[in-house]
Amino acid sequence: MKKLGFGLMRLPQTNPEDWSSVDLEKTKAMIDRYMEEGFTYFDTAYVYHGGNSEKAFGELVAKRYPRDSFTITTKMPVFMVKSAEDYERIFDEQLARCQVDFFDYYFLHAMGRSVYGAVQEQKGFEFMMRKKAEGKIRHIGFSYHDDADMLDRILTDHPETELVRLPEAAEDILKEADPNAGNASWGIRFAASLDQVMVVLSGMSDLEQVEDNISYMKESGL
Repeated sequence: MKKLGFGLMRLPQTNPEDWSSVDLEKTKAMIDRYMEEGFTYFDTAYVYHGGNSEKAFGELVAKRYPRDSFTITTKMPVFMVKSAEDYERIFDEQLARCQVDFFDYYFLHAMGRSVYGAVQEQKGFEFMMRKKAEGKIRHIGFSYHDDADMLDRILTDHPETELVRLPEAAEDILKEADPNAGNASWGIRFAASLDQVMVVLSGMSDLEQVEDNISYMKESGL
């Protein structure tokens, strides 16, 4: 899999004041250009663009491209879940929005100390394992927004975790390597060059950004 991932959190909008107002025509052009160059990894979440990110993915990717031509990650909004029953309801809604029968990757969204107790009580990890056994999830994990001690605790409690997304990790590495580096293309290429990095997400908002990302990833052979 090529290492440039398409983050669907900052899509173009028809109304700049309304985050939910995804511009489908502009997004379609961006997705088609991205797919044309052989990139395949999309990342969305239940809350992105007020739910319209998942819907846009369903209409513009899943509905128009063969299932084996893309991979999709989405996330359970654990900060919104009130009961164990919510997991099933939200998951089914996500499958319908994204117009797929299974998710390649599925994460508990924004895990950390403030939500971990509720996730444990509601058996969030067990839910993902059950869906994996049913064939509706291929790989499970969580996105993380807390300190190292809490991360160690969660991974100790749940060795079944396959993936952890650390949004700040790439930025920290870059700052350590060169505190003066501010060029986005340099940053993404550096992170993608690391063997242990599976994919580097870029939240792309217009076609120019798609073209820019494609150009330097192709130049680097990533």
